[in-house]
Amino acid sequence: MPELNVFDKIVIKDNSFIGIGSTILLDVTIGPNSVVGAGSVVTKDVPPNTVVAGVPARKVCSIDDYKKKCVSRGKRLALHNPRSKWKNSL
Repeated sequence: MPELNVFDKIVIKDNSFIGIGSTILLDVTIGPNSVVGAGSVVTKDVPPNTVVAGVPARKVCSIDDYKKKCVSRGKRLALHNPRSKWKNSL
């Protein structure tokens, strides 16, 4: 049935990260600088600079909030040493 079009595009913008096992449905755009958590099911467009996760995927926080959380965790774990010494810190 050539008139039945079940295919559509998925657009993933620059500097985005898609976690392992994620499913992105048709006609969805992942905005630039966004993160999709592992195992998420993305059913709607993801705005720029956003972290989403879950089934269905929902906004968790902004990318700036995520960055602050990661930096804070790194300081708390004393990960300011070279990567080769991180094993002892973790």
